[in-house]
Amino acid sequence: MNVYKREVSDVEFEKSSLPTEKEIAAMAQALGTLISVGVPILECLSTVIEVTPNACLRKILNDVYVGVRNGKHMTLILSFYLRIVGADFIFVVRDGEQKGDLDWTLLEYAKQ
Repeated sequence: MNVYKREVSDVEFEKSSLPTEKEIAAMAQALGTLISVGVPILECLSTVIEVTPNACLRKILNDVYVGVRNGKHMTLILSFYLRIVGADFIFVVRDGEQKGDLDWTLLEYAKQ
């Protein structure tokens, strides 16, 4: 069974509050900063999961961690959460992954 073909509904997050744009930007800032100083991506994700206060965002980041650990692109996993993290964030991550400058694109996103 391919876990990446499942659909994610907002029902999974009824008991936790959805992340705000500010929380997503803070997560992007933390992730971009860690990547920019050379921390390996899985360690970056693990660290950001630990310090992220929003339970919904932690769940999403944990799924991203598992996906990346299994060789998937962050964009693929984030796409299941389009209605939660937004298309702009997914496009930024995709752009960074494709160009090899994920740290810079995340930091730029966080400035908005």
